[in-house]
Amino acid sequence: MSKCSPKIQIMRDQQLTQGMKAAAILGPFAVLSSLSRVFAIGWHRIMLVHIILYLIVLGIVLFKSRLSYYFRAFAIVIIPFLLGVAALTSWGLMAFGLVSLYSFCILATILIGTREGLVASIISMATIAIIGGCVHAGIIVFRFNFEQFLDSPTSWLSAVLAMALSAGIVVFALGTAHAQVAELVNTLERQNEELLKSNLLLRSEIAKRVQAEEDRRKYENRLRDAEKMEAIGALAGGVAHDLNNILGCIVGYPDLLLEELPAQSPLRGTIEIIKKSGIKAAAIIYDMLTLARRRIELSDVITLNSVVSEYCTSPEFETLKQFHPLVEVEISTDPELMNIRGSLFHLSRVIMNLVSNAAEAIPDGGRIVISTKNRTIGNLKGRWEEIKEGSYVILSVEDTGTGIPGKDLEKIFEPFYSKKKLGRSGTGLGMAVVWGSVKDHNGYIDVSSVEGKGTKFTLYFPSTEEQMAPVQSPYLRADLRGRGESIVIVDDVQEQREIISRILRDLGYSVQAFSSGEEAVEYFRRASADLLILDMLMEPGIDGLETYRRIAELHPGQRAIITTGFAETARLSEALKSGVGRYLKKPFLVDEISLAVRAELEKRLSGQNESSPGLWN
Repeated sequence: MSKCSPKIQIMRDQQLTQGMKAAAILGPFAVLSSLSRVFAIGWHRIMLVHIILYLIVLGIVLFKSRLSYYFRAFAIVIIPFLLGVAALTSWGLMAFGLVSLYSFCILATILIGTREGLVASIISMATIAIIGGCVHAGIIVFRFNFEQFLDSPTSWLSAVLAMALSAGIVVFALGTAHAQVAELVNTLERQNEELLKSNLLLRSEIAKRVQAEEDRRKYENRLRDAEKMEAIGALAGGVAHDLNNILGCIVGYPDLLLEELPAQSPLRGTIEIIKKSGIKAAAIIYDMLTLARRRIELSDVITLNSVVSEYCTSPEFETLKQFHPLVEVEISTDPELMNIRGSLFHLSRVIMNLVSNAAEAIPDGGRIVISTKNRTIGNLKGRWEEIKEGSYVILSVEDTGTGIPGKDLEKIFEPFYSKKKLGRSGTGLGMAVVWGSVKDHNGYIDVSSVEGKGTKFTLYFPSTEEQMAPVQSPYLRADLRGRGESIVIVDDVQEQREIISRILRDLGYSVQAFSSGEEAVEYFRRASADLLILDMLMEPGIDGLETYRRIAELHPGQRAIITTGFAETARLSEALKSGVGRYLKKPFLVDEISLAVRAELEKRLSGQNESSPGLWN
């Protein structure tokens, strides 16, 4: 007996149950076919066999729950065989013996297996051959008149009943097979749908895991980049602080010399070059400080339209046009542009770096478009990060240049990474400064680029409903001169103390200078000053913030200015909140410190608080 799966076994059990029901229904046709011969040839013992076998079928149907599958299967298969043998030995080929043997083969195949069906076929053929041989040898003799039987209506009724039996068996077998095939197809379709759903879920899970793995790699790369930037930034910050102190003299003394030289002096040109070189060096150092990611103080309400227009009238822009005469720059700004909180200096550097990069990418001439617009967005996934929902002011710089290759696009914001021409393109800090400045403005940056067609940088800055401060009135040089006010300078670098002291004395102020915060505090224990100018970072000893706090305890409301070689820091912000009026970035020009000092002294004289704009604020 062939082995089969539980599912096939269940199907066969269903077929057996249906087969027994069919046998119970079709059995009377066999019995009637047999009993109908009584009218033609009289009673035969074969008729009793038919009745007994039919009763056995009914018994199996009634007690199927108590009988095993294989017992019922063998019984329902053997009964047609016995019917066939009895019919052939009693009636020869004139009854339904062949139909019964044919049914024996079909049922053996369906209910037990193909191999068993083949065996049943061999047995059936052997049985027919043996019975035929016995008839031919005279061992089996039929005791009825063949011609009388064939001519009687009974033979035709027997044929009808035999046809009903054979047709019923075939219809049952094929119908059951068709129903089970249909059920199997439906089951396969359901399973296929379930497999498709499972496959979709699996693909979704795989996609999520792949995305999670990609995100993990991105975060790891960002962490490595952040650690690298932090290390570079720490180095840059330390170097920048020292260089700014040195540049204070390189930028400051030329200013003093230019004021003393006659207008026609041949030395003025040389000194102007020294001054401009110092200012350029200071800008590079400030890029390094931005790279160090010391947070920018977003104290000003500004409009990007003004930043763009000021850049387009700047000397840097004129120089860029000289280097790239074939590049056309178009400006497209939104006249209803909302304001943002930010640093004018840093945003100017951002635009300058983006436009410079765009121009370098157009060696044979082309177009750069600088545009601004308002936009309210939902969550937007950019190339580097997800842009949060909100209202933004967007600054775009788009060029028709060569585009950025994919392998370079991932590295463009790394410090010191540059593909631009040697001698024209600065330090390699430009795009790193752009990234740092945008992040310090709580903004986002996205880049799209197609090789051979161009690149577009899109910057997102959170908008504000706040309004810009009124435009200040221009000042006259005479307004900046002192009237003998006392000023105390505290700086740990001698050159800084000397140049600030000289600038302020030349302006008419009374100046005292100290090299440490502790010395300044001791001075204020026994004296006072109209204004205090403090370096933020002094070593060794207390820094500018702590110095101011101690002096403010002795002289509440003491006016002060902080100077720093660093970018804006948390300590500097704290100093401004503690009462320091303003800060100056080193190196500063004579006009810058002159204006800052005069502004603080005017506030003191007029009794303005720190939040009042005033003429000098």
